[in-house]
Amino acid sequence: MGEGGYKIRDKEGVHFVTFAVVEWVDVFTRKDYRDVLLDSLRHCQQEKGLVLHSWCLMSNHVHLVVSAKEHNTSDILRDFKKYTGKQIIKAIAEHPAESSALVRVLTNHLDDVLLCKPSALVRLSKHCTATITVFWSRSG
Repeated sequence: MGEGGYKIRDKEGVHFVTFAVVEWVDVFTRKDYRDVLLDSLRHCQQEKGLVLHSWCLMSNHVHLVVSAKEHNTSDILRDFKKYTGKQIIKAIAEHPAESSALVRVLTNHLDDVLLCKPSALVRLSKHCTATITVFWSRSG
C-alpha cells in the first residue's frame, strides 16, 4: 500500500471495505457522529454515483459492500474518507462535554485525515479489504 491508500483495481467490481476509527475509538456510539457518516454516504450515493449494496455500522468501524456507477470507487471512497474524517473531528470538537482525551486522540490524526493517509480517522482496514466475487445470483 502506498501513501495514497488502497487502489481498487477491478473498477467494475463490487467490493467489501472496512473503515476503522484510529485506535478503535468508539466514535459512532453518539448519534451526531453516526449522522455525519450516514449523511456522507447519502451524499456519495446521490451526487457521486456510489452504489451501496450493503453496510453495517459498528461503534468504531463500518463495513460497506460498494461499487460505483462510473467505475470510480477509489475516488469516491477517498473523498468520503477525507470529508467524513474532517466533519467528525469538527463535530467532536464542537461538543464541550466530549472527553478531552477523545478530542486529543482524534485531532492528533488531523493531518493524516486531511492528506487521506492510511492512519486517518476513518481508514481502510488492511485485513478486511477484499473483492466480493459471486455470493449471490443476479438472475433470480
